[in-house]
Amino acid sequence: MIWWLVAFAHGDLHQQSPDFIPCVTSVHSFASAFLLSIEVQVTIGFGARMVTEECLSAIITLIVQNIVGLVINAIMLGCIFMKTAQARRRAETLIFSKHAVIALRNNKLCFMIRLGDLRKSMIISAAVRMQVIRKTITNEGEMVPLDQIDIQTDNPIGTNAALQGGGQDVRNPATLPHGDANAERTALSPALLEWPYLSLTLSLS
Repeated sequence: MIWWLVAFAHGDLHQQSPDFIPCVTSVHSFASAFLLSIEVQVTIGFGARMVTEECLSAIITLIVQNIVGLVINAIMLGCIFMKTAQARRRAETLIFSKHAVIALRNNKLCFMIRLGDLRKSMIISAAVRMQVIRKTITNEGEMVPLDQIDIQTDNPIGTNAALQGGGQDVRNPATLPHGDANAERTALSPALLEWPYLSLTLSLS
């Protein structure tokens, strides 16, 4: 419509003189103005229809339409990306057990939780990292307010070890027992669980 108005105001639709210079060449009707608008919008090339330097209004219209086209493309791309990403919705389908259990497994006490995936599109080669966060005082007397202790697991989903060697899918709810019970720093010992202000965090990637 704007291109048709520009051509109509300049008299391009009813050219009388062969020396007449139009604002836009080959625009003689509303249909040709509509085709010009499509060519400008999708940048497929002008062909016979092109803007001349005769009219400032045509040049401004061309610039404005190009800017509006870029904004529309950016908005559409952002909407498509937001629709396909859906990180928050994906996180809602990963269910961790509300309660943890300490029980015997292979003749040793294990701290165990469960993890399940509710979506049909499963996560393959998942890696779960388990950490204990607590306040620690070193042998030198330095206080570490947020000391992060990695807790190893026996499950193939694993923690740090899984990051090096594969992991597995969580098609069925998986039980994640902690392992390495003899290690001083990575074990979940009764003394560690009795420590005040202790937090246990799990992350899946």
